[in-house]
Amino acid sequence: MPGLAAELVKGRFDVIQAFPSVNHNSLLAFLVAKLTRTPFMLCSFDFLDYAGLIREGGGHLDVDVISRHVPTRREALVLRNADHVCAISQRELAFFRRYNQRSSYSPVPVLVGEYAGDIVSPRARYGIRDDEFVYLCLGRVSEIKGQDIAVEAFIRNATAAPDSRLVIVGRCDYEEGYASGIRERIAAAGLEDRVLFTGMVERPEVIGWLAHSDAHVIPVRFMNSGAVVAETWAAGTVVIQSDAVDPNYVVDGENGYVFRSESTDHAAEQMLRAHRNRRNLAPMAARGREFVMRHLTYERLVEIYCAIYAKVAPRAFTRQSQPTGVPVSGT
Repeated sequence: MPGLAAELVKGRFDVIQAFPSVNHNSLLAFLVAKLTRTPFMLCSFDFLDYAGLIREGGGHLDVDVISRHVPTRREALVLRNADHVCAISQRELAFFRRYNQRSSYSPVPVLVGEYAGDIVSPRARYGIRDDEFVYLCLGRVSEIKGQDIAVEAFIRNATAAPDSRLVIVGRCDYEEGYASGIRERIAAAGLEDRVLFTGMVERPEVIGWLAHSDAHVIPVRFMNSGAVVAETWAAGTVVIQSDAVDPNYVVDGENGYVFRSESTDHAAEQMLRAHRNRRNLAPMAARGREFVMRHLTYERLVEIYCAIYAKVAPRAFTRQSQPTGVPVSGT
């Protein structure tokens, strides 16, 4: 967007804030910021193409790959000279601090109001009884999301947890070969009647599954932000997550369960543990929701940003008095 440069110059902004990485637009914004002596802030939502790296690695990825990344010249230029860098994962934050100590963690917040009031259960629409134990697996069906791990773990527990169902919510056409392989494995195990693929659904149904499942299995091979964990807790449901999720908000046995990334055996163990501990899942989820309300709301994110703005643009911050609490302009 070459026209971005002119808009930034004409806007005479107090702060220029760019995301989600060092792409062409954010690099252009950085150059304009330096030419106009405007404070520049970078917010990174996945500094590397992790999904692409998983495909290159045949379905596998070292979760700490960012620590070995050698930035390009332009990446290094932006990182070293940004007035502040925000990261949504602890791994990326550690990487950024090698180049710029003015870096901090910025959580991905949750609209907690979405989960207030009566949320309609989608169970009846798919013929699932209220007394059946539902494991939810939410997200597009792809290797990075790891649904094959959850499916294999579910198959191993099928006899020990005969009242359980696995519901996979998300589009299945993203990696069709991967999705068809999962379906074939389910058919070979004779569990087609206990595993449901909903495909893509509207947001109200997503919230319905988050609120009316017994446990949300997050078997990802890689994940930055942990936003889906926060959404699950906001809906009042416990999580069973891979330790590849970063940051890891889960304290095993306190507000959820954690299993070793790509370990089907450990995933099966933790899923069965949750099934056998079903009476205590609600209090565990409540502890997770309490964490969300303290640390992962939009109000908390605004506080974090305002504290950063006060440092990078103190004069602009002190002269503004907007009632919304957002003291400066940005793009």
